[in-house]
Amino acid sequence: MDYRALVQKTTSLVGQTTTTLVGRLTTKMGSKDVGDEVVVETPSKTLGLCELKEKLSGLLTREGSSGEIGWALASVEGAPVQDETELFYSVWDELKNAQLGSSTEEMRAHSYLLVPGLFCNSYPTYFREILAYFKDIGLECEFAHINTEGAVKSNATAVKDIIVAQYEQFGKKVVLLGHSKGGTDAAAACAMYWTELKDKVRGLIMLQSPYGGTPLAADLLKEGQFGALNSIFLGKLASFSNPDGTVDAVKDLTYKNRRAFLEEYPLPSDVPTLCFHSNFPPDSITRFKKYMLKENLMAHSNFLSGRVELPLEMMLGKQLALMSRYILSRYPGVESDGMVTRKDAEVPGSVVVKFREELAHTLVIPEVFPAVQKPDEPSPPFLNSSLVCQACIMVLLTTR
Repeated sequence: MDYRALVQKTTSLVGQTTTTLVGRLTTKMGSKDVGDEVVVETPSKTLGLCELKEKLSGLLTREGSSGEIGWALASVEGAPVQDETELFYSVWDELKNAQLGSSTEEMRAHSYLLVPGLFCNSYPTYFREILAYFKDIGLECEFAHINTEGAVKSNATAVKDIIVAQYEQFGKKVVLLGHSKGGTDAAAACAMYWTELKDKVRGLIMLQSPYGGTPLAADLLKEGQFGALNSIFLGKLASFSNPDGTVDAVKDLTYKNRRAFLEEYPLPSDVPTLCFHSNFPPDSITRFKKYMLKENLMAHSNFLSGRVELPLEMMLGKQLALMSRYILSRYPGVESDGMVTRKDAEVPGSVVVKFREELAHTLVIPEVFPAVQKPDEPSPPFLNSSLVCQACIMVLLTTR
């Protein structure tokens, strides 16, 4: 993002003098709609050296989210999570060694709905391999076409309608698999409409989902001028990925908004829920190389529609490593997948799977590796995300 001040003018408003900076937010993406004019007002009073130092010190040390990470777990007494990581690995190992495409009779007794997260519309491979695999092993499975860059409440209503339609279509209870914000939207649908959905939903699986919120959203949208600028930029980014996108998609993931939502719509304790989360250390190498496909960058560009479509595996690895580094440096000891902390991904009273392998916030993105690899560099282990999701389903059906 590049902000350039084009005009400066001083005005007096209710006795307070301010400087108005009129400029444009631009990106290197070349989109036709990213140059909208923005106006930011700042105090025009000349600051002394001591006062300037004080303000800069206040900016650098301003309160973060350390006291809010994991708040959802701490807020509910007597509802500990049920750690079934060992069971997950036992099931996962059996699936990897079993005949390809095996499924259980209990799995086939239900239908499945994949609920996508933020910005998935920009990446056509998102959830697609899992959808194809589930259908190949004889499961009724659908992809929820919702406004992924929309507010949680509106998406919850859309998910509810899809669940009802799917239940009527297949005559089977639905198992929801939501990734990232999609898991939060699916949980919101259950919380807001559980009376209507109770007889139609078999369970909820939240994959790397910010149930309690995420420090990235909270820190980016802190009150003040920086929060205002970030809000404008995130709003443009959301609308760039989806014409109906809005900054509310990110705002709803702040701790403040998640608290308010869960106070109004707490997730009922009788919703069978499994939470899957992982850790992606900033210096991780095991699952990092698959993102480095710069030689194929231009092959995936599409300028005809005024936008550039970049596969997630190309651009996201380094960004997630940087975001993981930010979280770890600002909040020492807090593990995250680069977007969501482990603590914020857990629902009180739920079954929890703590994935041990290093995995970024990209579980449902197909594995892609560079065509050319240096001889002295080890190949990262392949992760079959379809089997991971199938193992999560089997653990949920076994324990809930």
